[in-house]
Amino acid sequence: MLMHEIHHRVKNNLQVVSSLLSMQARTTRNKEAIGVLSKSQSRINTMALIHTQLYGSGDLSELNMKEFVGTLSGQLFQSYPAADTKITHIIHVTDRKFPVSAGLHVGLIINELLSNAIEHAFGERKDGKIEVGLTATDRGRVSLRVSDDGVGLPPGFDIDKTRSLGLHLVKILVEDQLQGTLEVISDGGVTFNMKFDIEGNGGSSYGEDKNTNR
Repeated sequence: MLMHEIHHRVKNNLQVVSSLLSMQARTTRNKEAIGVLSKSQSRINTMALIHTQLYGSGDLSELNMKEFVGTLSGQLFQSYPAADTKITHIIHVTDRKFPVSAGLHVGLIINELLSNAIEHAFGERKDGKIEVGLTATDRGRVSLRVSDDGVGLPPGFDIDKTRSLGLHLVKILVEDQLQGTLEVISDGGVTFNMKFDIEGNGGSSYGEDKNTNR
């Protein structure tokens, strides 16, 4: 009962922070600042969604990824409307529960890559396609793939040297937090292939620092 109430309060607090960022964005004229605030709000909304789902379920230790990713992707397509582009989005997610920490990391990764694709992948094109695929074996080996058929990345792009905060965050989440691998392919669009384990990695409690004993 105590954990249930904690998730409820955390969810409410995150929603307050999200509302404050939204209010700040509405009073700011600088487009770059508005973009930064919107990105921050999106990340907070992703975390709030986890607590919303946990609060509404009877299981506070695991996250239903099919439900979570489906809701998250719907929110992102509403938050980042592509003005004149008709985007077809295809979501394939394994019907499996992840530990909350791993689910949070995956959610933040999808938030960054999906919002980036919606905003930047298609330029002046009238249509485009974005796909998200998430599968897991019985032993906890996970494959996450986010792809689009847009304009692709700039020539010579190197994710190890990127100045994009969002893509740098993706790299940290995959390689450091989930201890996985990340492959970026830019050929007729962009594909991000990620592989990691959720058994033994990413299964710590939400908020726990994996490099300490706390």
